[in-house]
Amino acid sequence: MTNPDIHLHGEASGHGQVFQAAGDQHITIYEQRPAYRVERWQPQRPPDPRALVDQPSMLLAANNQVVPFTALRDADRAELAAWRDDPARGVAVRLLHGPGGQGKTRLAAQFGADSIAAGWAVAVARHRSQLAADDPPEATEATGRGLLVIIDYAERWPAEDLRDMFKDRLLRQGVPTRLLLLARPESTLWPYQHDLATLGYAADVTALTPAADRPANRQRIFTEAADRFAYAYGIDGGSIHPPADLATGEAYRQILVIHMAALVAVDAAARQRTAPTGDRDLSAYLLRREVDHWHKLYEQRAGFVTISQLLSRTVCTATLTRPLDYDDGLAALTTAGVCAPDAADQMLADHAVCYPPTEPDKVLEPLYPDRLGEDFIALRLPGHGVAGSPADPWSGRAITRLITGTESDSAGQPPWSAAALTVLVEAAIRWPHVASRLLSPLLRQRPELAVAAGGTILARIADVDTLDISALEAIEPHLPQELHVGLAVAKAAITRRLTTHRLATADEPTTARLLGSLGNRLSEAGRRDEALTATTEAADVYRRLAQANPAAYEPDLAMSLNNLGVMLSDLGRQDEAMTATAEAVTIRRRLAQVKPAAYEPDLAMSLWTEAWVRTAHQYELPEALKAATESVGRYEKLFQQIPMAYARELSGALETLADVLDGLGRGEEAAAVRARRDALTDGQ
Repeated sequence: MTNPDIHLHGEASGHGQVFQAAGDQHITIYEQRPAYRVERWQPQRPPDPRALVDQPSMLLAANNQVVPFTALRDADRAELAAWRDDPARGVAVRLLHGPGGQGKTRLAAQFGADSIAAGWAVAVARHRSQLAADDPPEATEATGRGLLVIIDYAERWPAEDLRDMFKDRLLRQGVPTRLLLLARPESTLWPYQHDLATLGYAADVTALTPAADRPANRQRIFTEAADRFAYAYGIDGGSIHPPADLATGEAYRQILVIHMAALVAVDAAARQRTAPTGDRDLSAYLLRREVDHWHKLYEQRAGFVTISQLLSRTVCTATLTRPLDYDDGLAALTTAGVCAPDAADQMLADHAVCYPPTEPDKVLEPLYPDRLGEDFIALRLPGHGVAGSPADPWSGRAITRLITGTESDSAGQPPWSAAALTVLVEAAIRWPHVASRLLSPLLRQRPELAVAAGGTILARIADVDTLDISALEAIEPHLPQELHVGLAVAKAAITRRLTTHRLATADEPTTARLLGSLGNRLSEAGRRDEALTATTEAADVYRRLAQANPAAYEPDLAMSLNNLGVMLSDLGRQDEAMTATAEAVTIRRRLAQVKPAAYEPDLAMSLWTEAWVRTAHQYELPEALKAATESVGRYEKLFQQIPMAYARELSGALETLADVLDGLGRGEEAAAVRARRDALTDGQ
């Protein structure tokens, strides 16, 4: 059934083989696609932590597993296992979301190991931006109870590529299949809801709750981490004390921050220094130790020629761009102004000594964990306020060039632009000076880059509380007015921020318009309850205005009531939906009698809405037939006058009329109406 639009002032590869066997089933693991690769995943053997003590980032990196997986996550493991083993699910998709440092990657890795032990084949899907060119592994199959595919950083996949993967036959081999997506924002999965429902997937969104929500848990996490770090340093862990505010500090809700505090405490004890407190000072301390490692390499390693300042700039570039192919890596260093082109090759080689690429033939491995890398970016920029961490004046202009490109770039926006903007936005969420000094000016000057980067980044931009409102106002005109599934969540988030700001100084007519627009955007984003609240408030304001000045505001009231009827129907509140819709029809019929040319299209829309609302719940179908027939008749007249303006509305009204006829058991007539609709569509 075609849903009538909500209006407000004009806004509105190849495939793997299938193997079957008795008992466990043969499953295709490896698949190469233009945009991604799905390949077998196996637990990695962690390195000896004693070899990592010179680099705090390596001791904290999730993949190195220096600190054992915490038993405090056993309930999460059990819940994931229940989801995996549910026999009622064929292909199931779950988004596991939470802020950086919450432990998503470690939990997914542990769940992967658990699943292998339980007899499942486990794979990882990686986007082409993470892969070396022309380096496909051998095709592999496995035997197991089912297939689990893990996608980390799902929010960084372009929407069309993630959509293609959902449609991949690899996920529908006739075996139980589970797809686990990891991302920071909970909105990551929303643009694909229709696709997943059409494909028959069971999809859900789950927040990873903090394991460090209680003081006792925080102490346990600290002790476990301190013991392991003390072992790496070769000192007694029994004398390591936690920060005084461990039990109360908000930052310690993240496991990673507790691990950072434990590492700082151990390192400080080993050096007979006083450990700092506060999550920003912890990051600054650890990053100074990282720089010490670069100094040591420069002074002691033969062939290592990059001084720490230039290596710092290279690390900054890598953290923003994420891993790149060799030629792009050279281009990124020159774009950022790190070095001259003839020195870039040596710079990449020295950087790889510090941060070996995880993928062959890639360069510029980022500084991990992500949170530490984002803090590194923030501490390069002036204005951070952390003592003992001098900023680099190079950083602001360099980061801007990495995102926007340079004037000499004939190809336009660089290929790593969206990745760099993503990292900058994540840093700005926790560091106000990043938002005020760099992100806000950048978005005011080049707002189209934010829209081009995609809906997920746009939605995260709206989450930056300290972003100047003028930056969002600059982005607003670049948002598409028509429904755009991939941008719907972001449009709603940006509209909400702007509406809250504008309502503070708005008069009543402006208030009603703002609330109505917000309701539309929230409805497009699937936020039905919130959309209904905003639209109800808009209708209430318009009703007061129409009582005082009917000629000026009755059309707006009718429009708002029409939208309200659709939203109430979507929520199953049928009687209230019909009340709102009927009032809209009454108002618009009266207006059309006085000024047919002005209000005939609105009346046709409200009649279509009435028919749709009744048909959606099989409610008084004879009355729905009358409304649908009249709506089609009025749209046909309008279409004859201006075909290009009303073809879409006429097609939708015909579809609703066919649905009504089907509901009344008049299938032949419904088929004839659909034939009229198809002929209309073919003629356009």
